[in-house]
Amino acid sequence: MAEEAVGLEHSSGRLLSLIDQVLHAAGIRPRDLDALVGLRGPGSFTGLRVGLATLQGMQQSLQIPAATLSTFEVLASLVAPDGTIIVACVDALRGQWLVQGFLSGTPPTPIDEARQCSAEEILAAPASQIIGFGSSRLDREIAERGNVVVVEPGPLAGQALRLLSTGLADWHADSLTKPLYLRPPAVGTPSRPRRS
Repeated sequence: MAEEAVGLEHSSGRLLSLIDQVLHAAGIRPRDLDALVGLRGPGSFTGLRVGLATLQGMQQSLQIPAATLSTFEVLASLVAPDGTIIVACVDALRGQWLVQGFLSGTPPTPIDEARQCSAEEILAAPASQIIGFGSSRLDREIAERGNVVVVEPGPLAGQALRLLSTGLADWHADSLTKPLYLRPPAVGTPSRPRRS
């Protein structure tokens, strides 16, 4: 197995070259792949679109199965399966967070719906662990509670592969066209002024 991690900035524009680097490091060619797996989100609007479209193009070209997992499922599965309550989160910026609660297990069990909320709402949750991208920014506030562990994860590719045997993955090709967005894009279509 090979893995490559890069910063988020401009990663969408480098995705194909990153895939090529990982395949080269693993000593395989695209035609050697048996299946493809990707995360359907939540995440950045552009990142999800580019990632899933790339995965769909590869799936159609190679004619192999493809699956998706939610980012929250993969994050929650990084926690030991001891029955504790977890909040999986992604910093959505502008003071907002994308979150979902889970009961840790193999696989983790969702205990609520994925949603957008504030940092205060995360801190009010009865979780014993908060895991996610940007979660280290909550450390100061959480230190006051004293009983919550905050984990800023690394790359999720290896864990996503390990989750395939749990039945969480959606192996329908149409899952590649259904990203998990929890908030509207920051930019929209301009409205036309009314004529009088």
